[in-house]
Formats: sequence, C-alpha cells, structure tokens
Amino acid sequence: MQIGLRIREGWSTLGLLTLMLLSVAWSINSAEWAEGLAILQWVVLVSLAIGLVLAKSRLPGLVAHFLSLISGTAWVTLLASTLLPSTLSWTEKLLNLADRLTIWLLAALGEESSFDSLIFILTLATLFWLLSYLCAWFTFRSHRIWGVIIPSGITMLANLYYGPPHLVIYLIGYLFCALLLIVRSNVFAQEEEWQEARVGYQADIGFDFLRYGAILSVIIVLLAWLGPTAVASPQFSLILDHLEGPWQEVQEHWRRLFASLNYQGQVNVNSFGKTMTLSGPISLGNTPIMDVRAERGYYWRAVVYDKYTGSGWVNTNDETLSSNANSPLPLPQFELRREVTQTIRTFQPGTNLLFAAPQPIRIGLPARIELSYVPSSVSAGQGPSSPTANISIIHSRSRLKRNQAYTIVSSITRADVESLRSAGTDYPTWVTARYLQLPPTLPDRVRTLAEDITKDYDNPFDKATALESYLRTIPYNELISAPPPGQDGV
Repeated sequence: MQIGLRIREGWSTLGLLTLMLLSVAWSINSAEWAEGLAILQWVVLVSLAIGLVLAKSRLPGLVAHFLSLISGTAWVTLLASTLLPSTLSWTEKLLNLADRLTIWLLAALGEESSFDSLIFILTLATLFWLLSYLCAWFTFRSHRIWGVIIPSGITMLANLYYGPPHLVIYLIGYLFCALLLIVRSNVFAQEEEWQEARVGYQADIGFDFLRYGAILSVIIVLLAWLGPTAVASPQFSLILDHLEGPWQEVQEHWRRLFASLNYQGQVNVNSFGKTMTLSGPISLGNTPIMDVRAERGYYWRAVVYDKYTGSGWVNTNDETLSSNANSPLPLPQFELRREVTQTIRTFQPGTNLLFAAPQPIRIGLPARIELSYVPSSVSAGQGPSSPTANISIIHSRSRLKRNQAYTIVSSITRADVESLRSAGTDYPTWVTARYLQLPPTLPDRVRTLAEDITKDYDNPFDKATALESYLRTIPYNELISAPPPGQDGV
C-alpha cells in the first residue's frame, strides 16, 4: 500500500474529487426533499476514504468491492440510526429499521404507497456510498475519469431538474471541480507516459496545468451558461421521445414509494401518472399550463383512476393502443351523448400528456392510448361485436412544443336529470368490479356517514348529488397533512 504522505495521482486529485462529490451531496441536502439528508456528506467522506485505501491496496477487485459493501452497510446503518429517537437502544433502532424496510418492500411489491422518508434517506445514503466508492476506485485504481464524471453528473442534473432554482450554485461548483479533475487526470496520464519514456519534465507542471485549467473551466462554464440548451435541438428531442414512456413509469413508481417527500421545483403536466397519492401539502403556482378553446368550460381530464387503495388512487389499465391522427377509436356506444370539439394549446414544452373533456373519441395527433377493454355485451346493436375500449390516459407519440395546438373531439353526456334518476342500478359486472371497489381499510364511520347523508333518496343520482353537496361544504385546503402510515386517507 503506497499512500503515506503522497498519492501518485496527487492530493489535488483527491481534493477535487471530494469537493465535486460533496457539491452533489450538498445540493440534495439543500433541496430539502426530507429532513436528515445532511448525513450524505459523511457518507461521501468515509466512502472516499475507504475507496482510496482499497484502491491503493493490492487486494483483488472482487475482494475490495466486498469489503466496501460490508463497511458501507455498517456505516450507512449507523448514520440512519442516528435519525431515530435517542431513547431507543441500538438493538431497538436496528429492529425499527428492519421493520420499516420490510414494510417499504411490501409496498414496493404491491400497489401501496409509502410515506416513510427514512427509507428514502437510507436509499440515497446507500447510493451515495456506492457512487463515492466507485468514483474513488475509477480515479485511483482504474484511472477512468469518465466513470467518475458521468454518474455523479447525472445525479447532480436530476436533482437540479426536480429541485428548486437556487441549487444552480452547486452545479457551478460541480462543473468547475469536474473540469479541473479532467485536466488533472489527463496530466497524470501524460506524466505516466513521460516517465515510462524517460522524458524529463518539471515536477510542478501539474499545478501549471491546473492554473490554466481553472481559467479555461470558468470560460467553459460561462459559455455553456449563456449558450443555447441541448434540449432545443431536434436530435436531443428525438432521444427524449424514445425515453419518455419508460421514464414516466420510473417517476410514477418513485412518487408511490416515496410519497412523503417535499416535491417542488419544476411543475410539469407529466406529473399526472398512473398513481395519485395523498402525500400532504402541495404548492400550486399561477403559471399558465394551457389555453383551451371550446364552446364552454368543462373538466379537463388527464388521467382516470379506477382503484382507491386507502392511501391514494391507482390506474390499473395494462393495455396500450397506438392511434393515428383522427382515427376512429373502438369505444362503447352509449345513449344520450353529443360531440364537442376542443382545441388545446400547451404552454409547456416537452410534455406529451394530452388533456380532453371526457370521453375523448377522436384525437388530432398520433397518440399512445392506455385503456382497458370492455366486454362486447355492453356495446349497442344486436349480436356479438368487437371488444370496446375504456380510455384512461392519452399521450402524444412525440413531445409537444411550446404553443403547439391539438384538437380532440369528445363525447359529452346530454342526459337530463330525470333520465339519470330513472337509469336504474342494473350495472354490468365490469362496472361494479372496476369502479365500485373499496379497500378493507375504509373506516366504518365513512360508510355510516355516507348512508346517513343519502338515507332520504332512493336512486343513485340523487344520492351522488347529496354526497357532492356535502363534500362541497369542506373548506379547500392545500396544506393538509399526509395521512399517517397504515391509516386510511379518508
């Protein structure tokens, strides 16, 4: 082991690497996703130290990685335990962490949401241990600088994209350190070649390169800041189009599993996903999202949720359909309907979620539709027919540009009150199974209250109207707290 007071790659390399990774950890802590993220900086420091020692040792890679995994598990667990009440013993803290992790894993395997922010901190701490260790390994053993820059840069950019605007100062610090680290790494590689070829050079040449590299780094950061963004290029937009669907699924699962986080920063209509969790306070801004031209105002639908879980709602559709512009859709033919046309102009570039009054029947853009198929027996007409679709989400197959407009035709009910009152309760099986389910966690007091509100009515329409009137008496509040873990949100 050749550490001593001298590192072959230079102490400046270790210093730049440490500052670069700390800037990522500090940016996440400053985003205030959850309380307790300050432990990330201690994860970075210890992981880098362990990584440096193992990288400079003569241990085989697999053995070194295993030792890092063991030490990382112990250190992350120790730091996470400090966030638990001090009245608990160490054994109780470990059991508490194990129980909470088990509950979170069960939620991940099912359709439940998790509100435990400690698991989020534990997950991030584990990822930061791996990131910092691998960065140390790539720097001091493999000498692959891009294995250091790329994963840490992706982490920084992801946090910056979803976090508040003030995090930009950490990005500037990260870029400065990263560019200098690239310079220092290339100088080290050149020094190795010179030594092998027995070429003479000044011992302090590395500091000369760092000085000029610092000046060049400042210029590059300024030019990148003032120049056009890569997102504006058609080629980059095409790449994002292909990644949009998978990335949306990742975001939806993330929001479900870490529902208690302080989500903030960029607001995007793509936030409407297949789950909607009762996750506590929200902050709505005044930024216009879209402009709609229609005969009158309607409720503009983004997603249909058909299952209530006790902690939120889930869209259970697992079928998709590709549709060309204005192609007819296989929809049920219901009675007492009329068509309305709406033209929607979006103000947010990069989104692909399409809004419409329910029920959309023709879409003016090539689209990817999420739906469930309805048994053919509900279709109008005599005899068997093809399965029809129950549409819940519509995505454009290409990302929308700012001020881009699209037209959708929807089928709106024109049923009068008497028709709705006399509609009866002979519902198809697919309706009761899909829309009338309730979780076993629903408190009996909710059922009792609903029965009390609707006891004077003998038909579903008047009962639904009575429930609506009661709900409208509850004051609108964006700051309501999230329901406690394990307790039904209603």
